[in-house]
Amino acid sequence: MKKLVLIFIICLALSACSGGGNNNTAERIIGTWRGTLENDNGDTFPAEWEFIEDGKLTLVISPGVLDVVQVADYWFDDDGSLRIKDITAGEDVEPGRRIVEFVSDDVITLTAEKSGIITILKRVTGE
Repeated sequence: MKKLVLIFIICLALSACSGGGNNNTAERIIGTWRGTLENDNGDTFPAEWEFIEDGKLTLVISPGVLDVVQVADYWFDDDGSLRIKDITAGEDVEPGRRIVEFVSDDVITLTAEKSGIITILKRVTGE
């Protein structure tokens, strides 16, 4: 009987660690997020990121009077890093790579691989 209880507890613990589909970054990132965007000079601008299921990203940067809109393709590498490729950039431009970390369901950090710049985004919910 003790062995059955131990096996049950181990199975329960393992299933809790697996996380199921809820931890799938590619699914969890879908939606609209707001935060700031920092350039290599350290300037920051309000920005809104919309990740769409078809692998398209719309980034609206608000530096002042006029918004700047960028459209990009995005995907996840096998190691879980987010790749972003501006669709207007030439073929010879390397896609950006960011490490995605969910702080909660509504807050994520994107860490740029090359610069180390960390972007904190909050999910936009029903406005």
